[in-house]
Amino acid sequence: MASTVHLSVRSLQKLYKDFFHISCINEVIVSRTNHAKVLLLQTNDSIAEVCEQCGYNNQEHLCRQFKKQVGMTPTQYR
Repeated sequence: MASTVHLSVRSLQKLYKDFFHISCINEVIVSRTNHAKVLLLQTNDSIAEVCEQCGYNNQEHLCRQFKKQVGMTPTQYR
């Protein structure tokens, strides 16, 4: 993304945070968590399938990020 707008990665990160008041990576985490919440409530997909659909490479990472954002595990949320 940075090269598309002809900025260094650091410059893009700073501008993004200044404008949106959230870091790029936190925005990705929030977006993935929100998508996981929808999938958990609206599908019967396994946690592993939800993990894959949200762009996580392993289930533990999703569970850790999800619990940090939501305050409970994906299974508890479901």
